[in-house]
Amino acid sequence: MVILVVKRSNDAVFCPACYGSDIELWNICPEKVLDENHPGYEAFIESKVVNCGGINDYPFYHPENIPTLFPNGFDASVAFTVPTFGAAFIYGYHHFEIDPLTENFLLTVGEICSLFLSHCDNGARFDVDKHVTEPVALLPLTPRQWAIKEAMLRGLTNAAIAKEMNFSESLIRHETIRIYSKLGINGRKDLFRLEGESLDQAQ
Repeated sequence: MVILVVKRSNDAVFCPACYGSDIELWNICPEKVLDENHPGYEAFIESKVVNCGGINDYPFYHPENIPTLFPNGFDASVAFTVPTFGAAFIYGYHHFEIDPLTENFLLTVGEICSLFLSHCDNGARFDVDKHVTEPVALLPLTPRQWAIKEAMLRGLTNAAIAKEMNFSESLIRHETIRIYSKLGINGRKDLFRLEGESLDQAQ
């Protein structure tokens, strides 16, 4: 399992993406302030690769979610820096040594992940809130949520979006609530304002 942990400008961390599991981590792992007790701390602040150990010695930040996240446990874990965003954590059943070659490889993977998250047009993407003193990375929208957001910006109602995308209106309503939550806004007026200000800054 691979988990992305993003560090916000207020020093809080949260888990917006997980590979190897369909669990939506942001629902069960709310953000907490990053401190020295957080596993892989040095990966966030010193651009290091950190061996975090197995399930029996791992300093869990969300211990109440261990059975959900790791029903079969894990024997090894490692954290590596994802520049700009935070760190990625790998969990597996086999211990491996972090030699200089492996460390260089993982740091390169982190650089690639950072470039992908910053520039990709599909899949997991991050909006960056440019309307605060320190930019804050927000949760990624899924491809379906991006399509719904674009439809809202075209002025379509939930019913019209549901008909256009061939989904139920209740699903669209549920997704719009998630979109607002991920973008840190309260409704469509805020969405139009956010999009308009982003366009103004880009010009």
